[in-house]
Amino acid sequence: QQQQQQQQPAPPQQQSRPRVSELEAAQRPQQWPRGGVALRPDGGGTLGKPVRLFSNFSPVRVREGGVEVHQYSLAYLKGEGEELELRTTQRRRDVLLEFKDNIDVAFGVREGAAWVWDGDKIFISTRRIDSLSMERPGLKLTWQYARSLRLEGDHREVYQVYDLVLRHEQSMMFKAVGKAIFNPDRQTWRDRFQNLNKTLWLGHRQSVVRGEGGTPMLLVDKAVTCVLRPVSLIEFLCVELGLRQHRKLSTQELAAELRKPKVLADVRKQLNKRKVTHRHPQYAEWSQRWEEHRRKGKSGIGPSRPLTDVSDKLPREHCFETPPELSQQHPAAEISVQEFFRLRYGIELKHPELVLVGFGKGGRNLVPMELCDFVGGEAARLATADERSKLVKETSQPPAQRLEEIRTLQRDVGRDATCRAFGLEVRPLLDNVPGRVLPVMSLGYGPENNPRVAIPEAGGKFRGNWRTPPGATYIRPGNVQRCVVGLFPPSGKDHQHFLDVGGLQRGLSGLIADAGKLGLNLDFGPLVRLEGREVRLQDPSLLMCLRDTSSAEEVEQELARAFGELGDNVLLLAIIPDQNNNAWQHPIRATNKALCSRIGIAVQHCKVNKFKSPPPGYWSNLLDKLNLKALGTNYYPLCEVPGGGLQPGLQLLRACPTVLLGCDVHHAAPGSSRPSYGALVGTMDKFFSSHYTEVRA
Repeated sequence: QQQQQQQQPAPPQQQSRPRVSELEAAQRPQQWPRGGVALRPDGGGTLGKPVRLFSNFSPVRVREGGVEVHQYSLAYLKGEGEELELRTTQRRRDVLLEFKDNIDVAFGVREGAAWVWDGDKIFISTRRIDSLSMERPGLKLTWQYARSLRLEGDHREVYQVYDLVLRHEQSMMFKAVGKAIFNPDRQTWRDRFQNLNKTLWLGHRQSVVRGEGGTPMLLVDKAVTCVLRPVSLIEFLCVELGLRQHRKLSTQELAAELRKPKVLADVRKQLNKRKVTHRHPQYAEWSQRWEEHRRKGKSGIGPSRPLTDVSDKLPREHCFETPPELSQQHPAAEISVQEFFRLRYGIELKHPELVLVGFGKGGRNLVPMELCDFVGGEAARLATADERSKLVKETSQPPAQRLEEIRTLQRDVGRDATCRAFGLEVRPLLDNVPGRVLPVMSLGYGPENNPRVAIPEAGGKFRGNWRTPPGATYIRPGNVQRCVVGLFPPSGKDHQHFLDVGGLQRGLSGLIADAGKLGLNLDFGPLVRLEGREVRLQDPSLLMCLRDTSSAEEVEQELARAFGELGDNVLLLAIIPDQNNNAWQHPIRATNKALCSRIGIAVQHCKVNKFKSPPPGYWSNLLDKLNLKALGTNYYPLCEVPGGGLQPGLQLLRACPTVLLGCDVHHAAPGSSRPSYGALVGTMDKFFSSHYTEVRA
């Protein structure tokens, strides 16, 4: 009879007519607000404190009907049709600035037209010219008409033009480092690091992105970069080569270091293509052209030439053929570099014991090192943890201060004549949406009808932390069948503190005792020492030790063999080195996800020093992670409900199926070269115990 009832088709469910409020709630997400962000159907709720959430996006207003623009292909020629190789945007910009006045006249800038340039070969203007050419000795620029485009609609090419227009004035006048723009005239060269060769520049970066509904949005944000200071080449090398000795080298010590082949090779690699200015009288023409450039109100970092070689030759020893104009003063067939500068330019070299540096192809133009200075403003690498920490502090600011800085940056964009000619205007308000700061939740342990409540600390060292109340237990302890301790010693370090079974036993005793109080059964049993790469587990109470020579693949293979016969619900407590002992590059961290997904075991990493001498609250935090990885439930949030009182779980998740998303950006520790990355988790569990670790749209 039950089978017959199951086989009968279910009667169709009668759908109730939705109320007016539900209809309005269903239509509300389709009515996009000004910034293109959908609001919650219930208006944001009633709990907590109402706030405004500001972003660093501003809407871009486009002239109604659009503006017709014309694209050209820009070519750089030597004269007879041969293309001139200009490898950097800075060099191409300097070339274009030489002809800027003539370009403005040709494209009608004084009559209200405008032009923009992408830094390479794409040139866009509001006036059409079929072809155009300008030249000077050794250089010729040609413009060839390519196509026309109307700035309207929702197209990728249109947004690219918007981006060029809004950044044109500043990118032509100031220095670009990557996608960020810095004004060298506003920078201060004050010492920010212990390394006197480097400093921080403050600037901004901007781009135009597509908002919801095709609304162009301008993104403006603060930018900080590390650059070289304008120091002499000798001072630069004295500081850099003295970092290992924690002091600045003298000139005599620098000369001795540069005689070492390995040091000289490192210096060549470090100085390759670095730009320097010359106090060489031969380059006086550069200074004259630069002064003329400055008189026109243009900005930049000054004339410079890139270093191409650091020679092992000395000015007093290296000789070349005597120039004809010096034959009377120096009748010998060859003349040294030191003597040449004394007779030709009246320069007495103060440091003839320092090697020569080269410019040009193959470094054939040799110049004494003491006549070279860094121009400053070139991007430099952050080499130490202190330097990375100071850069992070410059970018991390309180919300009010950061909001004011972004507003200031936003006011400087989109107010020039170029934007007006292209029909663009940036609205003065930052995009914002309403939000609420919810009250701090309490945590409930044990049964829902009689929970033990943990209230966050109101002040002191542990302000904002929840203290586990006495006698509290997990809601649902995880099912752990077997527990194993794995030792993963550091590479090339002393392993004695890793093989200290007594210290590990004391740490495990504290962990097991605290786990028992919370209702989680962790039985590791007596520890047995085992060394070697071939590991075979016959007993769940085994202490496993993998050698530091194991690669990530070898570690995974060994653990797969070791845990293959232990069954399900296996917990591996991996003892790893501290951060100072190269912990973050150890193979066990590279195989964490592989162990959980392929082998089917739960892995929890513990630093060896904290495991033996745990700080306050360490076991509580560690056990919360262990229980969740064992598919248990730790506690539930207690939220206020209308009318007073506390209720387990979040009201939104109890009322209807709701996805709660949490996102954050992870930054590597200071001193690490690893990039930052975003993380996103989602849950529909009212107790926040089960999360989707990958959320995809």
